[in-house]
Amino acid sequence: MRDFGRCAVDFLYPRHCAVCQTALPELLTCRAEICDGCRRELLSTAGVACDRCGAPIGPYVDPAGGCNFCVRQKFAFERVIRLGIYEDQLRQACLGAKGGRQQALAAALAELQWERRVEAFRDTPIDVVVPVPHFWLQRLSRLHNPAETLAGVWAHNLKVRKSDHILVKAKWTKPQRSLPADRRRENVRKAFKVGRPEEIQGATVLLVDDIMTTGATAHEAARVLKRAGAGRVITAVVARAMRN
Repeated sequence: MRDFGRCAVDFLYPRHCAVCQTALPELLTCRAEICDGCRRELLSTAGVACDRCGAPIGPYVDPAGGCNFCVRQKFAFERVIRLGIYEDQLRQACLGAKGGRQQALAAALAELQWERRVEAFRDTPIDVVVPVPHFWLQRLSRLHNPAETLAGVWAHNLKVRKSDHILVKAKWTKPQRSLPADRRRENVRKAFKVGRPEEIQGATVLLVDDIMTTGATAHEAARVLKRAGAGRVITAVVARAMRN
């Protein structure tokens, strides 16, 4: 009966690809509502990634051992789970998912990443999923924080709770994209605080954002979470941006 109801809804209101808006085939069974063409383009930069920072690595490099991009850096998070590199179609999708009415696109990207990286998500038992928050002034101008949508999908799939209130952005910061790499950590230093430390004592936290470049934001958020009592922090992002 449930399948009949779903078919009736699809007939009256056909589903569309969240990326290109073309009608999806009736027999599409995956939860990521993305057509085959867009799926291929979004996954074109997936490749093999460094577990520690999410950067692309060659086939003969140990993913768990760090890479040339992160070997000299210290991170408060343990590892990064990402879908692909922030370029081409994936870049456009990430930018589109930031729009005020693009929760569906963000959710579709989250489901696609879950399909692709489900083993990585399940590799470490997660207790709580926490999105990287916006400062309250940013929330007035940005109606949608894609990190919250991503976190909601992954918390649901992991069957754990998601909390939008544990991590708070306590001060305004300059956009990270406008700063050189060596100034990004200082820009976000003391930008976050933990509002409910009792909820993360000894917990393994999945820290969620949409895009990561140098890892400065994720590092600072993870550092604050661990100082407040979190046992471990794993970071998940849709895309890893690579700067020259």
